[in-house]
Amino acid sequence: MKIAVRRSLALALAAAVSAAGPLQARSLNPGESATVNPGDPVDHWSASGTGAVLAFMPGSTGLSADVADVAVLDMTGATVTASETFTIAYVASASANITTSTFSNDRAAALAVTNGNTSGSPAGVAVVTDSTLSGGGVGAYPQDGILYVSNTRIESTGTGTGLLPSDLATGLAVFANSTIRATNGSTIIGDQNGVVVMDDGVAAGGTIADNTIALDGSHVTGRTGSGIVARGINLIDSTTVTVANGSTVTVSVAREDGDAAPSRPLHTFFFGPLEWQHAGAIS
Repeated sequence: MKIAVRRSLALALAAAVSAAGPLQARSLNPGESATVNPGDPVDHWSASGTGAVLAFMPGSTGLSADVADVAVLDMTGATVTASETFTIAYVASASANITTSTFSNDRAAALAVTNGNTSGSPAGVAVVTDSTLSGGGVGAYPQDGILYVSNTRIESTGTGTGLLPSDLATGLAVFANSTIRATNGSTIIGDQNGVVVMDDGVAAGGTIADNTIALDGSHVTGRTGSGIVARGINLIDSTTVTVANGSTVTVSVAREDGDAAPSRPLHTFFFGPLEWQHAGAIS
């Protein structure tokens, strides 16, 4: 492991012991950097502040990777696996570039992209390519965040036991004021619904006016429920969904306030806060 400066986390993490001994925690402050290499101890990592850079090299592993306050996460060919009640990758008013990597959390989300729930703070931005995000209950979620995925699989298994609503079983949860773009054969799969758009009741106002979901040559699947669902119809801002270039949404599109969704795909249709611009197949 190559590291410029190493310090303990300011906030203690819950104690845990594995066969290899106590789990570790590493924290980077503004201006500090660290590179995680194959064979390094499997740690919880965080970076915060201007100039803080956390890098994972091909073959490296970790328990979590969190960046905040304009810090940068750069990850290629890494694996992050843990059983946490919170996400194992948190991008809060920071940026992350994740390529050919795998995230797996069996209790809660694999990735969260937010503005740190702070009104007026900039959105977190994550670009995920050729990767897999697997979570318990929720695969990933943006909340006042920007998430771009390319040739990436986002998946949930079962229902989560973490801090998010316990009844969620969705590949992607879109909570508030977020932008999502899925391209190049990306797949979003939920045990129940593929995508759920809802207000979790705690999101602070951010720099993005409305939710925007764009599917470009990508696919959304709800294994037992709907492709895309809107909850709390009067609580969330308007959401525009664009389906293009052979994208598909299965099993259906629905809303949970009792009103029926259109029975057939139209080029543009609007119900509640969900506005659809259709240029591909919806099934």
